[in-house]
Amino acid sequence: MFSKKKPFIIAEIGANHNGSEKLIYKLIDEAKKAGANAVKFQSWNKNNIFTKKLYQNKKPDFKPHQNINSQEELIDCLTITDNQFVKISNYCKKKNIIFSSTPFDEHSLNFLNRIGMPFIKVASMDLNHLFFLKKIAKKKKPILLSTGMANMKEIFNALEAIYSVDKNAKIIPLYCVSNYPPKDSEINLGSISYLKKTLNLDIGFSDHSNGIAASLAAISLGARVIEKHFTLDKNMPGWDHKISADPVEMSQIVRIGKKITKFSFNAKQKIINEDEKVPRLNMRRSIVAKNSLKKGFILKKKDIDFKRPGTGLPPDQLDNILGKVLNKNIKKDELINKNYFKK
Repeated sequence: MFSKKKPFIIAEIGANHNGSEKLIYKLIDEAKKAGANAVKFQSWNKNNIFTKKLYQNKKPDFKPHQNINSQEELIDCLTITDNQFVKISNYCKKKNIIFSSTPFDEHSLNFLNRIGMPFIKVASMDLNHLFFLKKIAKKKKPILLSTGMANMKEIFNALEAIYSVDKNAKIIPLYCVSNYPPKDSEINLGSISYLKKTLNLDIGFSDHSNGIAASLAAISLGARVIEKHFTLDKNMPGWDHKISADPVEMSQIVRIGKKITKFSFNAKQKIINEDEKVPRLNMRRSIVAKNSLKKGFILKKKDIDFKRPGTGLPPDQLDNILGKVLNKNIKKDELINKNYFKK
């Protein structure tokens, strides 16, 4: 499923459906058209993720429609039920795109596993929820482990918890900056290379930045999985629409990302490729006679020029021939050979 030859692209729908089933299916359709490998939702509700204090008597963060008057009503509106998820999963199968959703409690985990979700994404907020990670590990499915807000000790603890249950667990940590959006200076994509080397695991990238540059840069650094929020319209009301990729941008991540992975990143030194050798001879310069020169002439700098092709003496050999005596006549523009001088 997670290929080393091309990036695995997840269109993170999350809460961008704004409580509309019609919009859910439209987002799936557009993600498929854009070439994403998977769509991802979030399995949460007001009781499994928030304390009541966080939503009671609070105005809604935004209004997906006019009937929303409180934060509790907003959360209820954005919650996807198990029955809805069954339909969504079946629709994804019909459209030949992978269905996934991040579980936020044990019920969601068991339910999503039961309906055949092929991998489990762990949200950054649960990286230190070791009890839950062990429950996830028991499902023996590939795990995408988001590392936003985590230090290395927490990451190692999370990995240890998973491996303590399933020593052969397939884990891909996702480098992530949990700001929405992060500043450019905060993205620090060098962490992908660091995590890859330190953990000796394939690494992915969960992208909360504006635009697609960070996702493409992450692919060039070897990110095997890209998770990017997905929307039909960045101007819709909602938590994540502005940082999301629209269908055009998602298709660019897919298309350009595949192209990037065709480039070779395995060289340990600078080499001349076989296909470069002919252009090298044709495009580089050689030392040539600026004017016709007679046998016995002592070569000076004013008597030479540098022109294509590069089949003669290269320019960096100039100091080795200046002041030497010619052993033959040379025509103007003739490439000078090292054998043209008296010994």
